[in-house]
Amino acid sequence: MQAFLKKINFSLSSIFEHNTVLNKASSHLCISANAKRVRPLLTAYFANALNIPIESIFQLAITSELIHSASLLHDDVIDEGKIRRGIPTVNSQWSNSIAILSGNYLLVKAFEQLKQFPPTITQEAISVIKDMTEGAMLEISMRNYSNCNLINW
Repeated sequence: MQAFLKKINFSLSSIFEHNTVLNKASSHLCISANAKRVRPLLTAYFANALNIPIESIFQLAITSELIHSASLLHDDVIDEGKIRRGIPTVNSQWSNSIAILSGNYLLVKAFEQLKQFPPTITQEAISVIKDMTEGAMLEISMRNYSNCNLINW
């Protein structure tokens, strides 16, 4: 698995090779030394369990990490987080706007990884992001029940 993780890290780094604020902010968590790569590892272990060649799911592993990192960027804005994994969050280092745009950018990059797969895979990724978004909205509604009256969405 070490070779797999090394390839994941290299591929993620290459996504953000241009030195722009958007790439710096988007890659802030993605290529952090503290990143555990749990989602890509789970993807690889699942493929191994099903006897699927790991090379054929590599882009899915990258996608899972990009979606996860996007959710963290958005979550830090929602929770007004200042520190994640021992480093300042994008929203505290730059701004909420940059954090949101960076999270959106990661989602676009995630969908780019899915081009080679059947549309059903992309539809499943969309469904996962929809469920994550609805879950975050429910969390906000419950946290602010008196102010939001369980927002209808």
